[in-house]
Amino acid sequence: MKLFLAVAVLFVGSALGETFITTGGVKYEGTAENEPDGLKIITDDGIVKVPFTKLPPEVAAKYGYNPAAAAAFAADPSGRFRRFRFGASEARSQA
Repeated sequence: MKLFLAVAVLFVGSALGETFITTGGVKYEGTAENEPDGLKIITDDGIVKVPFTKLPPEVAAKYGYNPAAAAAFAADPSGRFRRFRFGASEARSQA
């Protein structure tokens, strides 16, 4: 039983997230959701969107930053990109 508890504590500790530091020195701790133009970082204080252009190149590469996809995502106010990426039903729920 003690071994199970120790493993559970280690697992929960590792699932809590990462530390992200922007090129401007702002530090965020939490879990990240990847979007074409940046990361949504979920912290204890809320959610913050950090563009890949404000993250170190290593972080952007780790999360698959593609400048062309980011530009298409940002230039699509109608949500067509979101429908393509997520499917029509989920895009409607996000609108």
